[in-house]
Amino acid sequence: MSVQSFSALQRLGGNRSASRLVTPNGPAAPVAAAIRRAPPTMEDRVSALEKQQKAAAKQRQAMQIDAKWHAQFNEIFSNYRQSTYRISGSFQKALTNFQATQTAQLQMDAIWNQVISLAVTVAVAGLFEPVGKSF
Repeated sequence: MSVQSFSALQRLGGNRSASRLVTPNGPAAPVAAAIRRAPPTMEDRVSALEKQQKAAAKQRQAMQIDAKWHAQFNEIFSNYRQSTYRISGSFQKALTNFQATQTAQLQMDAIWNQVISLAVTVAVAGLFEPVGKSF
């Protein structure tokens, strides 16, 4: 097969059809599998292990710092929460006391209005009574 016909087959059918034509027993082996690396030396393995240990130590240190700050943050946040509850409880108590005082004041004003209205009614009625004449 000529190079021109192979190129035409590759354009029409793609890489798979061209590789099947070249290797009739199956698809061609991937190029990456054909490249073999030399086994790592002892120095490479030791340096990789040291890198892993350093990374694990840094991760452990970060977790310890996180745990420390997390505890401090939770303590401060708990104090803020308790303060907020105390303040809101105080406001609620003040509002309840104000409403109770206002209700008592309104009741006292209503009683005084009734007493004054009664006195004015008796006084006006007394004005219309004849003085000294009896029928």
